Amino acid sequence: MKYIKIKWSEKKSKNIAQIYSHGLEFAFATKTEQCTDFVFCKDFLHDCVHAFLYSKKISPYSFHYDPKEKPIDLDHTYLLVTNSSDIKMKQKIENCQDFLNQIEKKLRLFRTKILKCRNAPDNYKKSGVYMIYGSKMWLNSPPMLSLYSLLIRVGFCHTKGVDFTETITKVQNGQIPPYQQNDAGYLKKAKEGIDRILSLGYRKFFYKDISKNYPNSVDISTIHNYFGIVGFSQLFSGSTPSHLSSMPKYWFRKSVKKLFEEKNKQEK
Repeated sequence: MKYIKIKWSEKKSKNIAQIYSHGLEFAFATKTEQCTDFVFCKDFLHDCVHAFLYSKKISPYSFHYDPKEKPIDLDHTYLLVTNSSDIKMKQKIENCQDFLNQIEKKLRLFRTKILKCRNAPDNYKKSGVYMIYGSKMWLNSPPMLSLYSLLIRVGFCHTKGVDFTETITKVQNGQIPPYQQNDAGYLKKAKEGIDRILSLGYRKFFYKDISKNYPNSVDISTIHNYFGIVGFSQLFSGSTPSHLSSMPKYWFRKSVKKLFEEKNKQEK
């Protein structure tokens, strides 16, 4: 594994309201420096992209990000990941890379690369901090970025060489303990959206223009709570979710729904 040196930023947020208080942490970065605070809740990531696109300072749930201070890179996906309580991260993250690369091969995306940070902060010395360097297409829409960060966590349960679909199924069914407590449930709730993206490809659903996938008219709390991969999946569940009117209609147009149904029939 190759190494990289990162310039770390001082923490800006305090007492962030998050689902988890331990486990895998994420932060945006560039090639050389950390751009956002580390967070357990991955939904803050698509909040940051929205803020960056419209040059807005945001503070959802006491998480602070000012894009003018630390702009993120939209030409690539640079994420720092760590878990201060996991001293076996190196092996797990190598398994994670295999898991992600299998999915990226299916989606015809640039294959994620992983680098280890040489100069981890003191509280992460034992676990290490890793840079995940992936395709910019993972940033293209909130559901894609939410999916990527969920897959990263699921990848920590993966065994190198095993088919990625087997890992997902076993985590969903409880045959493999999830790396993060709620991930089996998230995979089940996100299944409709994940199946469609893997079957038809991400481009069938999302605009090429990233700004159209992060509507300026939608407030940050709606982006945070409803625009992830689970919220996207609810569009195909047969119900009428409360956030339906906020979502770009292009994401769930009838022509794509019909295409997915026809492909499923052919495969069966």
